[in-house]
Amino acid sequence: MAADALPEIVDGVCPECQVAPVKGIRGRDGNVRFGTCTSCVELAERREREAAERARRERLESQAEERRQNIQQLLVDCGLDIDSEHLSASFETFDPRPDQLALVAARQFVSDFRAGLRPTLYLYSEREGEAIAPGNGKTHLAVAILRELLLSGDVGPRTARFVRETRMTITLRRLIRSPHDAPEDYLDGLIRRELLIIDDLGKAKTDSPWLRELLFELVAGREPRATIITSNYSPERLEELDEWYSPLLSRLLGKGTAVCMGGPDRRLGRRRPPAPLRVMSP
Repeated sequence: MAADALPEIVDGVCPECQVAPVKGIRGRDGNVRFGTCTSCVELAERREREAAERARRERLESQAEERRQNIQQLLVDCGLDIDSEHLSASFETFDPRPDQLALVAARQFVSDFRAGLRPTLYLYSEREGEAIAPGNGKTHLAVAILRELLLSGDVGPRTARFVRETRMTITLRRLIRSPHDAPEDYLDGLIRRELLIIDDLGKAKTDSPWLRELLFELVAGREPRATIITSNYSPERLEELDEWYSPLLSRLLGKGTAVCMGGPDRRLGRRRPPAPLRVMSP
């Protein structure tokens, strides 16, 4: 072809499948370049999407396996004590008898959270004839919810926090007395968490007006976020003990569920009974 000749359109076959007819261009240098047929283009795009999806699934599975292997550290990073008995708590290790409803509510909380509903769950305990009813699995279920959401990657140590009410109020009192630290900063850190678990509500002394204001701001600020509360007291009993809890409970339970757990003390059930006393004959 002459150097000044125009490019020429020629007929040929697809260079990929070697079957489909396609058009090509013969350039000024005499070389012919053919395009790829539509079917081969679509096949290449589909293979590229499938490869990207496989890589995505492998990446997610790798991340999930890493979370499974490090779940106890993740729980500690969220606020559980490093020697807590609840580091192994899960839905599978919770005996629902006689608290099947509580387990159902806990699983529903996980589903609602994943659906973006940001629910509230109040787990409390009562046993007939007892002023308080500890040890029946409230904290176990709360941590089981946290475990599920950590394993699935829905929350992480930066977005979820577990804190006992007593530890929270001790920290706030220390910050209130400190000339250098601001309790509001600590409070804001709790407010911003996508999931906050407050364990053992009702145990702390909240007689300071300033402390009560801070705690009210915490609850009020968390209205658009998910919160789990455990307590040895029903909402009614908590209000009887201290009417200051009334506005907090109103905000908490206004968008959530309160579930009573009446099972036996599971901690006592795990303890080995004492050996019988042996009396030696004289």
